[in-house]
Amino acid sequence: MKKILALTLTMILALTLCSCGGSAATGSSAGGSASASAANKTTAGGSEADGKPIKCGILTLLNATEEEMKNVGEAIILGSEQMVKDGYIQPDPSDVTVKKGAGDPNIEVIYYDTLDSMIMALEAGEIDMLRIYYSTARYLTSKNDKLAVNGKYDIVREKFLGVDIGDIAPKDMFAYILSTGLASNDFAFMMMEDNTALRDEFDKAILDMKKDGTYSKLVEEQINDVMNGGEIKPVTMPVLNSTRTIKVAVTGSLPPMDYVAADGTPAGFNTAMLAEISKRIRANIELVVVDSIGRAAALSSGTVDAVFWTRTDDKSSSFAKKDDAKRKEFLDKVLAKMSKDQQETMNKIIQRIDYAKIGTQDMPKGTIITKTYYSDILVNVIKK
Repeated sequence: MKKILALTLTMILALTLCSCGGSAATGSSAGGSASASAANKTTAGGSEADGKPIKCGILTLLNATEEEMKNVGEAIILGSEQMVKDGYIQPDPSDVTVKKGAGDPNIEVIYYDTLDSMIMALEAGEIDMLRIYYSTARYLTSKNDKLAVNGKYDIVREKFLGVDIGDIAPKDMFAYILSTGLASNDFAFMMMEDNTALRDEFDKAILDMKKDGTYSKLVEEQINDVMNGGEIKPVTMPVLNSTRTIKVAVTGSLPPMDYVAADGTPAGFNTAMLAEISKRIRANIELVVVDSIGRAAALSSGTVDAVFWTRTDDKSSSFAKKDDAKRKEFLDKVLAKMSKDQQETMNKIIQRIDYAKIGTQDMPKGTIITKTYYSDILVNVIKK
């Protein structure tokens, strides 16, 4: 197994808990504008030209402020600098966004309510980068030659995602905790807390799909193939007679996982998953297209019964649920496997993170989620 993770420093800078969600539209007005030249001179600690913060666009979270996401992003920068020292990150010397030892991290997070508005802000130079999931980043850059994914991420996904902490060597512990805790998200369906019966039906369908291989087949066909140059495939939803109808919101904000075509027709992984669930729970599913910002309102108002995705973090959520004694016991075991330098960095990171909110930063009060059905790391996309 390779010891060097072929990543740039800006990739790990981009691996945070932020990506998509909903609140009042802020967009470019929230952060002002930054010239293209300033964006091209961005470092891990801010702009070389004027010391201003990196302007980082993310899709709005439903239950977290820009300031909270700023703290998370800066914590990841601290971790990335440590990973450079440890040799896990190999900076690209031609990448002007990399500056080893940049000092105190300085990020300005700007929320956007739609993926399109965030891409437009990046192309206009109003933000220095946008932060999105790797699968979405690969899809966007395959369709838009003005954009580039700033780094290679396949090794991190293969090395850490889906791997149990008990299988991680001590030398990999710091990188594993950073990459799979703070730097990745799991996706689940979201429902109102009084809808546990529907949640349980969806849970069983998801687990059965994973057991019989249907889930893996859908991921390969509808996500992996598309990331590698394939086209998003249309899916026909089943129509069942004499049964109930469940309304599910989809957004199109995370292609190829959640995709809505230009004519407003959902297609791809979201519809494939829901078509399969429809068959298994014997219910018609009606797809309702909403902006990512509108997920919570559509759910709480009863317009929909479920939302195709919300972001959570199973590992960090489990950590947050521990009592103080158990949390300290876990941290002591993990820190004991790290070098003194890594321990110091991890303690600085922990001080910046509100673990009580980890895993619920995209979940408004009164909501519940199903079993998770997809996981991905976050990366940054820049303008070429």
